[in-house]
Amino acid sequence: MDGFDVSVVIPAYNAEAYVTEAVGSALSQTLPPREVIVVDDGSTDGTRESLEQFGARIRIIGKPNGGLSAARNTGIRASTGQWIAFLDADDLWSPRKLDVVSRALQANAGAGLVFSAVRYFWDGADSGKEDYVRRRESPDCQGIRFELMARNVVLGGGSGPVVRREALLQVGLFDEALTSAEDWDAWIRLAWQCEFVYVEEPLTYRREHALSMSRNISRMLENDLRVFGKYEAMYRASGIGSYRLRRAKAAVYSRSGVMYFCSGQTCKARAALTAALRLDPLNVQALVPMAKLLLGLRPWEAH
Repeated sequence: MDGFDVSVVIPAYNAEAYVTEAVGSALSQTLPPREVIVVDDGSTDGTRESLEQFGARIRIIGKPNGGLSAARNTGIRASTGQWIAFLDADDLWSPRKLDVVSRALQANAGAGLVFSAVRYFWDGADSGKEDYVRRRESPDCQGIRFELMARNVVLGGGSGPVVRREALLQVGLFDEALTSAEDWDAWIRLAWQCEFVYVEEPLTYRREHALSMSRNISRMLENDLRVFGKYEAMYRASGIGSYRLRRAKAAVYSRSGVMYFCSGQTCKARAALTAALRLDPLNVQALVPMAKLLLGLRPWEAH
């Protein structure tokens, strides 16, 4: 195969420290993409200058700062490939990613989204920590639209999925009103329109560092609740009962409650975990940290 009809979209905001590595991993694919588009979302550091070394090998689109969703949407609209592969400016890909994804698509003609296991690696002060890999419990994606009711189960965040461009345009791109969980929101809509395919090989490499957007727990909780609220009626209309919906919403609260607890924000942890247990009194994910809070234990201590 000469190439893969895929446009790589890399949103970048003040990403001078990492963006050249991300672009390099996209350009070094064993099966090259049609194009690599970097959307400079109003950076004020040397992001734009650092990209000059790539010359005509990439397209750079500059725009005023408008957030991650707006940057991704700008790249999608400017793309020309049949498929869109997303890559955040601080993450990397396996050199085999597009090759493996292309073969998965050949074997699954009806697919609209492909994602894979993810390798996490540490940066900065934590760079000595050991890498770890996240995988799905099952390679089967038949029920993924219902799994997505409670959380984003499409691994890789904004660097994992490769999505059919036409399908993404049909469901309305990323919600620019969301400041996180925008990928979860988009995948929910896509899951009701097309098949998802999972690849067991870790093809996405996610960087863990202090500047990661995922560290803002309060913003995550606020946006997670907004996403849940957007689709609650849709799931109810599909036949999902009130009990399952309560459990799903409890999972949203318990997820943030655990993160608050582990970061030492005990008051916020107590509020989120209480909300989870009111919805689902048997939620184990909330019960364990709540017990530790009541006993005055730290996250790593026995309960």
